[in-house]
This record gives sequence, structure tokens and C-alpha cells, in this order.
Amino acid sequence: MQKRNIFISIVVVITVMLAVSVIQAQQTLHVKDVIMKMREAYSQVETLWAVLQIQKVVNGKQLDERTANFRYRAPDTFLISFGKPYGQKIYSDSKTLQIWIPQRKILGEQKLDPESGSGTETREALDILLKRYNFNYVPNDEPKNTVEQNSWVLVGTAKATRVGFREIKLWVDRKTHLIKKIRGRTLRGDTVAIVFSQIEINPALTEQDFQFDLPANYETIDNPLFPIK
Repeated sequence: MQKRNIFISIVVVITVMLAVSVIQAQQTLHVKDVIMKMREAYSQVETLWAVLQIQKVVNGKQLDERTANFRYRAPDTFLISFGKPYGQKIYSDSKTLQIWIPQRKILGEQKLDPESGSGTETREALDILLKRYNFNYVPNDEPKNTVEQNSWVLVGTAKATRVGFREIKLWVDRKTHLIKKIRGRTLRGDTVAIVFSQIEINPALTEQDFQFDLPANYETIDNPLFPIK
């Protein structure tokens, strides 16, 4: 159950990351103007590759830390390949969400409703995100490490109580306008943070780069991470 909760948190954060990767913070701009500018900038991104460091903190103690490679292809496909734990993968497009657990030879699979917000269509997910969160710019947030230096900071507060995260915090690179770090805080106060490094924009990724091999004797199970209509 604990591993399932961690997977749910990771998928929610990644989905939010794709949605909010079109936001850039500037003191002189209104949030709506910022969103418009970043939508234009990220419309040029067809593919993306990055290294992820994923941490989950519960009751002030680090419960889990994972590393992974992240591949994205517009408009709606991503693959997370974990190095720790080795071999685990999360794949999603507008139709399907899959979680592969090689240690148990289990493929968790769920069909997605594109209108439910569970998919990763960037602009549609952004619209849903803006309906659920109020975003503010944090001009005086002091960087605590090199990841957070030279970043703009955005904080999104949930408008309703029944959401995945009550607060979302973003660190956006001032030069590249890419998100370097995202942290979500749950209703219980636990946090899930993802740090992005070695980011490559528009690398040569093909359909084969989003496929992975499965053994002949694996088991497929229903994996309802997100509620469907």
C-alpha cells in the first residue's frame, strides 16, 4: 500500500509538472500574462529528456527517494524509467496509464478519460490546474541550495479541500524558463518533491524510446489511480 501511495504521488506530481511547465514568474507581469508567454515558449517543445530525483517526506522524515530518467513527447506522452528502484516504469498518454513493477512481474494499467484531467495534455491540464489552484509569485523566497538559486518561485494554493495537493511550489529557472524543482504538499502535510537536472529540449526521441520490453509471463491488473467519470 505504501508503494502504491508513492506511485500515486509521483504520477500526480508529474502530471502537474507537465501542466505547469508553461508558467514563468516575473514580478512585472500578471499571472495570466505569464501563462500566455510560457504557453508560447513551450509550444516550441516537441520532446524533452531529464534526470529526476524524487523524494517523499512523511511526518518530517524522508520516507522514500528515487531516481529516474524522464522522457516526454508532445502532446501527451511520457515515460519515467527508474534507476532506483531499478527497472520500474511509469508510462502515460491521453488514453492509457501504465505502471510496470518488474520485481513482481505486474503491469498496472488504467484507461484514461481525456476529459477527466488524468491525462497529460499540457494546455488542457493547465486549464484544470488553474481552476483548482490560486497561484502567487514569491519575490522574497531565499534560495537554500544550488537547485533553487537563480529561480523564480510560484506557489499554488488549492481552492478546494479535495485535491491531490493542498499546495504546489515551483522553482523556475530565470534563464531557461524551465522548472528546476516542484514540490507538492498533501492535505496531511506530507511532501513529494521532484528535482529536474540535465534537461535537454527537443532531443531526437522516437516512438521506440517510449516502449519497454515485458516478459512472457507477466500479469496485468486494473490500476485505478485516478477516478474515472
